[in-house]
Amino acid sequence: MASYKQSLLLFALLLCYTSAYTYYAFEMEWPGTICKQKSCSAQYLGNFDDQNFNIHGLWPSGSRSNPCSYPSNCSNEDLDYSQINKSDNDYIDTYWVGLYNDSDSFRTHEWQKHGTCFNGSQTQFFSTVTSIHKQYNPIKALANHNIVPSDSQTYTLTQIQNALHHEFSGPALIKCVYIQDTQMLSVIDLFISSDLNNLLKCPCSKNLKSLCNNDDPIVIPTF
Repeated sequence: MASYKQSLLLFALLLCYTSAYTYYAFEMEWPGTICKQKSCSAQYLGNFDDQNFNIHGLWPSGSRSNPCSYPSNCSNEDLDYSQINKSDNDYIDTYWVGLYNDSDSFRTHEWQKHGTCFNGSQTQFFSTVTSIHKQYNPIKALANHNIVPSDSQTYTLTQIQNALHHEFSGPALIKCVYIQDTQMLSVIDLFISSDLNNLLKCPCSKNLKSLCNNDDPIVIPTF
């Protein structure tokens, strides 16, 4: 019969196994479109430029039995900017801003709901976010295929998907909205393996919402 300590260890391992996430969802939003839907404000734009998409969040996701589940609010640890590397702080001040609401409130919400479930420290979480965002830059990737923000030029979903797949060496999920009957690229979702090495095909059917219509042209409006 296993000892009491062995039983506790087995229980802890089982708990860890059943609660672990299996991939990350990383969402980026294009302000050129978002700000046509929402009332973006200069006070919430921070230092944002148009050289990348804005970060929405990095979300540990998927249990081994349900790819659509995700852990949330895993601790009461407060967002503490002093724990974030200065270079990462400077980066999120440019590329993780509220756009139409307070940036600190936005990032605090994302940290408390999702970041506290990250398998690592607060420092590591924000370093991971900035590293992913630098690695997968849609603006640069699309420009390599002559796809650039424009208020008049249109593209097909296939063109955008193929360009990103080629540059990212994996799939990206493209989402659009219609504004005054014009289809505009709004969000790009990436699904990343838990070791952060590979992009995955969307693991959860619930994420397949607001997808772009391949029958209609797509505008990536200027910001």
